[in-house]
Amino acid sequence: MGIDSAMVDASGDVVVSAPPPGTAGWRIAVAGLPGDDGADAKTLVLSQAAVTTSGDARQAVVIDGRRYSHIVDPQTGIGVSGPAAVTVIAADGATADALATAASVLGPDAAADVIDRLPGCSARFVWQAGDGIEHCTTAGWPAD
Repeated sequence: MGIDSAMVDASGDVVVSAPPPGTAGWRIAVAGLPGDDGADAKTLVLSQAAVTTSGDARQAVVIDGRRYSHIVDPQTGIGVSGPAAVTVIAADGATADALATAASVLGPDAAADVIDRLPGCSARFVWQAGDGIEHCTTAGWPAD
């Protein structure tokens, strides 16, 4: 007798196996940006997949009024300044994590070009825009 279904959460990077008995999948909450009162939070239902979020939403520094992520752009050597959070769904945790970090550097348009070509991968980009919050998704992202 082995383990039929499992969820592993390593600091917010989540990998799930087959769903628990009697369910369509694992329910995974993806937080919105800090201070949005949960208005932009999302609940995913996943099976045999991984989900990872990267960006400056929770790890950043503000210098002279500009916010910089802990993720460094290799072309400039400076922390990325947007989007605030990129959540990626992929078949495994390593792919999801790598794509979420790369997408934070590339930005929504260039990252979507890459992610849309990878089977089973999708992404959601969220950022602060004035007094509100904006978001966009790649083609394969689960419908809201």
